[in-house]
This record gives sequence, C-alpha cells and structure tokens, in this order.
Amino acid sequence: MKKSQFLIKLTPYQESFYNEWMLNPSRSDYNMVLDQSMSGALDIERLNSSLVRFINNHLLMNSNVLNTSDELIWKSRPLLSEDAQIITYFPQELSREELLNLVLEPFDLEKDLLVRFYVIQLSDERYRIVYVLSHIIVDGLSGNSLYDEISNYYNNPTYINPVNLFEQARLHENLNHQFDEIFRKGKNEMSSFWKKQLEGIENIGFKFLQTSSISKEHSHINRVKEVRFEFLENIFLKVKQLTRNHKLTPYTYGQMILAIAIHRISGIEQVGINYPVGIKEGKDLIFGAHVNTIIKGYHFTSKTNLSDLIDQNLNYVTELKKTKAHYLPVGEIIRLAPTSDILEFNFVQANLKDIFFNYEGTYNRIINSDLNVDLPGKIIFEQEIKDNQLNCRVKYDHFELDSDLVSQFIEIYKKLFVQVLDDILENKTKTQISSYDLLNKDDYQTLLHDWNSTMAEYDTTVTLHELFERQVDKTPDHIALVYEDVKLSYRELNERSNQLAHYLLQNYEIKADELIPLCLERSEQLFIGILGVLKSGGAFVPIDPDFPMDRITYIVGDTKARLMIGEKNTIQNLYGSKDQIDDLSIISLDSSGMEEILSSYSIDNPKTDVGPKDLSYVIYTSGTTGNPKGVMIEHGGVVNLVEFMIKPHRLNEYTHVGCYSNYIFDAFISESFPVLCHGNTLWLYSNRLRRSVSELNEYITENGIEVSFIPPVILRELLPDTSLQLILVGGEAFPDISDLNHENVILINECGPTETTVCVTYHHYDKDNNPLNIGRPIANTTAYVLDRYLRPVPEGAVGELYIGGVGVSRGYLNLPEPTDEKFVVNVFQSEEEKAIGYNGRMYKTGDLVRYLPGGDLEYIGRNDFQVKIRGYK
Repeated sequence: MKKSQFLIKLTPYQESFYNEWMLNPSRSDYNMVLDQSMSGALDIERLNSSLVRFINNHLLMNSNVLNTSDELIWKSRPLLSEDAQIITYFPQELSREELLNLVLEPFDLEKDLLVRFYVIQLSDERYRIVYVLSHIIVDGLSGNSLYDEISNYYNNPTYINPVNLFEQARLHENLNHQFDEIFRKGKNEMSSFWKKQLEGIENIGFKFLQTSSISKEHSHINRVKEVRFEFLENIFLKVKQLTRNHKLTPYTYGQMILAIAIHRISGIEQVGINYPVGIKEGKDLIFGAHVNTIIKGYHFTSKTNLSDLIDQNLNYVTELKKTKAHYLPVGEIIRLAPTSDILEFNFVQANLKDIFFNYEGTYNRIINSDLNVDLPGKIIFEQEIKDNQLNCRVKYDHFELDSDLVSQFIEIYKKLFVQVLDDILENKTKTQISSYDLLNKDDYQTLLHDWNSTMAEYDTTVTLHELFERQVDKTPDHIALVYEDVKLSYRELNERSNQLAHYLLQNYEIKADELIPLCLERSEQLFIGILGVLKSGGAFVPIDPDFPMDRITYIVGDTKARLMIGEKNTIQNLYGSKDQIDDLSIISLDSSGMEEILSSYSIDNPKTDVGPKDLSYVIYTSGTTGNPKGVMIEHGGVVNLVEFMIKPHRLNEYTHVGCYSNYIFDAFISESFPVLCHGNTLWLYSNRLRRSVSELNEYITENGIEVSFIPPVILRELLPDTSLQLILVGGEAFPDISDLNHENVILINECGPTETTVCVTYHHYDKDNNPLNIGRPIANTTAYVLDRYLRPVPEGAVGELYIGGVGVSRGYLNLPEPTDEKFVVNVFQSEEEKAIGYNGRMYKTGDLVRYLPGGDLEYIGRNDFQVKIRGYK
C-alpha cells in the first residue's frame, strides 16, 4: 500500500490541537491515559499482535501531521509488520516516578506513532496496562468505541475494522467538505454571534484558588489531582424538572451554578465558561479529535436574578443553534473576544463510567486514576448522569492551585447547586444572585468571629499622655529621647512638656478636642510640642514645614485653630500669610523669649478633664484626589495600640529604638510612643541620616540601636549591612528580599490606614517569606473581607478590607458625607460586643485583601481605580 494514498487535510478542530502543540511541543497535558489493572492469563504476545492489527486498521492511529506551506495534512505511516513489537513490557512493578515519566513523555505529532502501550507484571497473574494516546487522534465521543475496538482485536484474532482504510479516508474527506460548506454559508453570522456573546468577557484568573506558599513538588509527583462528588437521586430528579419548566438541562444547570460560584467569589461580572461540543456529522466512527471548544458568557450586575440567567441561557442556546456558531474553531472564537486568555474554567459533560478492556480470560479489573495527566489548563469540572444521579469530578493542577481552596470552592458549588435549585423550583426566580451566602455556618463563625477574637485587656481609663506620665514615675532618670547631641531623661522630657501645657492652659484655656497645629522640625522640640498639647487637653495636628503655604492655610482653617506651635525657622513664612490665617497666635518654642517664659511655668503634671474618648491628634491625609481630609483619632485607640506593640516590638528585650518616620505620618506614633510609654530610649534620626542609608547604618551600629522602623523603599539597601535586631516595615508594599541574607534580623510587616489608628495587622515576615502577607489583627481590632454586597467572602477570595474595633477613628473633620460613606455600622457586631459597646462601626478601607488558609490576610492592592487584574479588581 503506497503511503501517498492517504494524504488527508486535518479538520479545523484537529488543527487547533496541532497549533497548540506547536506552541509547546514538550506539553503532555493532551496525553490521554488508559490505565487498568487486571488478573488472569493475559497473553502478552497475543496482546501485542492485536494492537498491531488495531493500529494498522485505523487510519489516524497510524498517521502523522505533515505541515505543508499552505495546509496541515494527515500523512499515513507505513503499515506495521505483523511481528512489530509495540508493547513495552516490564517484568516487575515500576515506581511511581517511573510510571509518571512514561505517561508524561510528549508526542511529536509529526514523527511519533501517536499511541504507546505498556504492560507491567505486578505478580504471577496480575498485570497493569497503561496505554497513552495523543488527544488529537481520540476524543470523549469515541471513548466507548475505543475500549470495544481494542478488546475486539484481542478476543478475536480474525477481527478487522468493518470500515477499511480507504473508507475511513473518504469519510474524513467528506467531513472536511461538510465543514467547508458550513463555513462558506455561515461564517459571518457565526462571527457576529461570538462578538456579541463575548462582549465584555473578562479574565477570571485563579487567585481565589491559589496561595503564594504552594510548593512546586518533585517531578515524580503527578500535577493532576481529582475530587469526586455526586448529587443523589432526590436532587437529580429535581434537576430534571428544570428541563420541562425552564429549558435547563442538568448539564446547562450545572454550568450555570459554576458561573454563579465564580462570579460571587471572584467579583468578575462577565464570566465565560468554556466547554467542548461534538462537531462530527454522521454516525460513522472515525477516530480522531472531533470536538470544538466554545464559550458561554454569563453576564452579572448587582441586580441580576435567577430569571435573568435562565433567560440568558435560553437566548444563548437559541442563537447558537440558529447560527451554527459552535462550528467556528476555538482559535477564531478567541480572536473575537476582548481578551485572549478566557479559556480558564472548563465544564464538561463527560463519561466517568468505569469502562474496562474486556480481555478474554481476565478478571478483577480495576481502573487506576493516579496517572490522569490530560489537563490542558488548571481546573476542569466534569459531570455525568448515571443511575439517576449526577456524578461530578473536578480535576486540577495542585502545583498551581491550593488543594484546600479547591475543596472549599467545590463545597460552595455544591451548596449553591442545591440552594438555587430549590429557589427555582419554588418559583423564587426573582432571587438576586447577590443574596446567596457563600459561607456555611462553621466557616461564617471562623472568618467573622473566631479569627476576630482579639479582645484583650488594656487600660480603658487612661489617655496617651497619662500613660507616658506613669512611665516617668517608674524610670525618671532613664534616657527617654536622643536627638543628635541632645539627651533628655524621662523626667526632663516630662517637665518641659508640662511647662508648655501649663502655658497653654493659662493663656488659651485649652479644652478637650481643641485642635492645635504643630509646625516643627525634627528635634526634641517635636516631642515637647506633642506632649505639651496633649497634657493641656488639646489634640495636636502635625504639619510639615515644607508643605506648600496653601496646604498649611487650608489645615489651619479647617481645624479652626486659635494657635499654632512652631519654631523660628518654620514660622517665618506664616507671618507673610497672616491675611490668610487671621487671628492665629503663633508660638515659637525655640525663641529666647519663649524659652524664658516657659521656664517660669510649673513642672508638675497638669490636671485636665480629658479622657479616652477625646481626641489625641488629627492627621491629614495626602489629598491626592482633592483637599486633604483630617482624620480624628481618640486617645483610647492610641493607648490600645501602644500597649499592644510592647510585645511584637520586643521592648522588654530591646532597649534602644530608632525613630525614622516624619511626624506627619501616623507611623511616627507607633514608632515612638510604645517606646516612651515603656521606659526604653528613643533615638530620633536627623534628616541627614534619613537621606543616607550608609550613614544611617553606621549611626545605628555606633549607638547600639536594636529596633527601628525602616521604609520599604530602602529596606533592600539597608539590610546587608545593618546591625539591627528587629526591623518594622509598613506604609508601602513589602519588597522582595528573598535573595538577601536576613537570617539574624526579625522582620515585622505592619499595616493599617490612618483612619484606624496606625496599625491594624502585623506579620512576622520570616514565618513564610510572603511579602504580601500582612498577618492578623492586633488586639481589640477586627478585620472583615467583604464583597461588593457587604457579604463575607471565603478563604482565598479577594474582597475589600473593613476594619472594626477600638482603633476606628471618629471620622473626617468637618466632612460628614465622606465620614458616613467610609465609616459604617458594623452589621457583624456580636450580641456580646453590643452589650459592652464594642466594635459597633467599621471603616471601609478601599484595600483589596484575602484570607489565606489559617487566617492571615494577604494584601492585593487598592480598588480605587477598579483595574481588573487576573481575577480581582
């Protein structure tokens, strides 16, 4: 028989397989594995002979792809000789790694025989047969026939395929002619259908099924895992009712539930589910891939209800049938989509039945599933109907996806499957998709309450300055503050700030919540000013002397300040703008006259009526989208922060602590006041040191500084030469330092918006080396990860972070509408919390985060600009 007799064009769908192989010739995820064990008298020579006849009698089984200049062609290989040895026989059991290597061996579609046969002797009369076929020559539609055919050749030595090679070639050519005619008549209409159907379809991504800690296991471990579950007869019979009443088949219903689950977990509104469709015309068996992949779009809004989705499905099916759009090859469909990477979630109507090779003389057959490697993607949902129940299998790449998160996703799918089914059958089709809870009772308890069980004792009767005064009584002669050549003991710092406080009280009669701007350079005067204002009963408002004048005047006007505290160098420009800040008294702490005046005032602690519910400071946000907003922070939240930070900052262990931040940022509070309220020494870095990493490291070493906040932007540069024992990082994204040696340094990532008192979560970086892990809430702080409907999302799913607890600020100064928008009633407040007046409000942060398995939070980014990035906004 001449080879030239059989040159047949590939179908468009076979071309899709070939083109994907060309992009990655080493891929093995299209290897289909038939793996069974059996006992009995299996005749290896007879089996080999039967497989030779099987190959020779099936055209595509014995062909390769020829890539010509203008088309792809099946070119038949020479017929195998009768004594060709095509079985690889192993006389003893193989290791798992050896087996996996066999099935992962890729096929060269242009050169290799596209099927491989292995027989492994397990014992005297026990065998394992492993057949590996390229997907381009077999598909799910021909699966049953494949098992029957291969069995027939073994059981009957005279059996031959009733459809000879010439007839197979003719059938294949006819098939191509049919496709050509279909495309000639209707390709434009097909393209129009897909453009409309896929409009707006988004990348879903797999973020909600992944963790950064997934380890790439050794190569001898199969990447593919599977989970099986079923819906029993009572559920199946309910699903069948959907076909009569709503034109939803069990398959389309299961697919719709997958879309709902993805939408609710990922937040994606335009969800595409891809699925295979058989496209072979006629009933004659022709081995080969005769399936196409198409995409059904599900379109969600905040108001979408079940009826809307049912209508979408009906319209889709009607138009698909009318236009015959399922014929358009997947490669061309993708080109019509707004984004190319949308073949992410697969839903397949599969045959999961236990089909055996019925070899004569064998028994005790077992189907092995540990070598399933045919997963061209990361996850696939498969469904079959068998014995009045729905059987489901989820296959996924556990090198890429977290098994716990996949299991959770499956449980959510199962929960929604039943809930939605009952609602449809009870004619509750106006139920909005947003109304379904994703969490079961146990998960709800864990995420909302157990992981927020942070209540801890702290002094609820004291203010920040009183906390400092208590420490002064304990360690009056310890050095509290060092700035360049200035060293102040606790007693000295307290007395000088007391004198300022008494001056303010006597001359201005400061009342609780009165706002007093500070415009100070870095020096000991900074702390004298802050403590003096607090001790007088007021709240300080930090202003950077380098601020533009219009910003300074805006803050002064917004605070309705009567006086400002500055220094000679910082207030010069203010006098030139007196017309903009009329009636503002300006105090210069370092003027000779003021120093003399203050020295005459009492050094005793002043007595005021200020309490924990009064303001301690107001910090203005950056104002990048308009005027800055003044965030009002009460004493109680700061005291909770200060008392909590003693332990993670290891202030019982380390004495000398550096202070890096500008005091206009609230990180300054977390750096300095835990130190000053615990008897340690605070080293205030000069601006010169803050501008030079080498000089800063030298200063830290010379003075034995053990703990310091370091901005993320300079962490990589500082780490290699630092002598610090503990570094606090926050304010920006934690940098990747995995390539740097930091074994001797404790790294703590602290995160939180100004609106919730500096820090709401902290994380020891060395625990998992995940720079995005921001850890867990601090004491008396709660964290909620919610979707756009304010419903809690499960582990792994991205949502917006809402913060509750004692650190939630009073709101924005003079801005009731933004305050009402961002500070909302905490609907998750427990009855116990209500009884004690705790955790009644939440702050809407605008930060996208997710819970990692175990309870840590992972930072994703901001949602201000609503940018879609692989499965989250």
